[in-house]
Amino acid sequence: METGGGLVLLRVVFCDHLCAMNFPRYGEYLVYDAGGPSLEHLPCPTDVMFSDDSVAFLRKGTHDGANHDDYVLAAHSGGIGYGDPAKLYLYHSDTKTWTTKQLVLKLQQFSDPNTYHSTCKAITIGGDRGIVAWVDLWHNIILCNVLAERPKLHCLELLGATVSVDESSHRDPSCIRDIALLDDGLFRFVEMQFHVAQPGSSSGTSGYWEAKVWSAKPGSSSAKDWHADYELRFSDIPELPILRVDPGKAQPTLSTLHTGMPNLSLQEDGIVYFLSKVYHCNNDHVAWALVVDMRNKKIQKVGVVAYSTVPRRRDPHEGEKK
Repeated sequence: METGGGLVLLRVVFCDHLCAMNFPRYGEYLVYDAGGPSLEHLPCPTDVMFSDDSVAFLRKGTHDGANHDDYVLAAHSGGIGYGDPAKLYLYHSDTKTWTTKQLVLKLQQFSDPNTYHSTCKAITIGGDRGIVAWVDLWHNIILCNVLAERPKLHCLELLGATVSVDESSHRDPSCIRDIALLDDGLFRFVEMQFHVAQPGSSSGTSGYWEAKVWSAKPGSSSAKDWHADYELRFSDIPELPILRVDPGKAQPTLSTLHTGMPNLSLQEDGIVYFLSKVYHCNNDHVAWALVVDMRNKKIQKVGVVAYSTVPRRRDPHEGEKK
């Protein structure tokens, strides 16, 4: 499911294997328009194979006689890397047709030519050129003017991981990173770091976490163009709220919970949302959503999240017949 501009893309999969979720040909696509409301079934040719995470919506507006309800769905195929051209797929709601264009990345656009961009999320910037930002939370942001006759790619490198990250075991970067485009027109980038307590430490905790937020203009290119905005170490927070789980049992404290999955507020308010759990791999316990004011180094609010709604990564082989 992808959203944007009051539009939601839904994919319904008709297959008894969860691994089929990774293959568009096993599903049907529907677009829900909250403004109508309406539900449109998209014709999906067999040669259209795009990444669900790369989907972005652009409203056509009222210029050139276009109906303001008309939209363009943009997505790209697979990953993007030098020497490995990807395809740009565009669905036009006014004509109910798909068009395909080539996306070629120039050698000098990656500081490391062996970098392979894998989109984690798409951000619609819009404008007359229809700018879309495809975010790889490990490596870079690729911007594309998808409505141009010949779309061009622009790469903004991300800061390297400030801690050693084994991507093979820590496959989901959203556990420690997030990127958003805020109302002030700047990209914001947040990353968490985890520090393990030394043996014999008297802190009473297994360690602590800290988070840093940077900003950059969409037209930037180098990782050096990111500017530090906020930095927060967990120990900087003077007062921690009291948590309640099961009456009569030892109550957890925020300092002993596993915290991650940062999400940036879309307002320029210095707010970052975090998810704290008793066990990071276990969803059978209650979790807490933390509203953290990075600017003033305090927790604004703590909300309880029922374990049934806590996000988790699915095993692609889950549910397969033995």
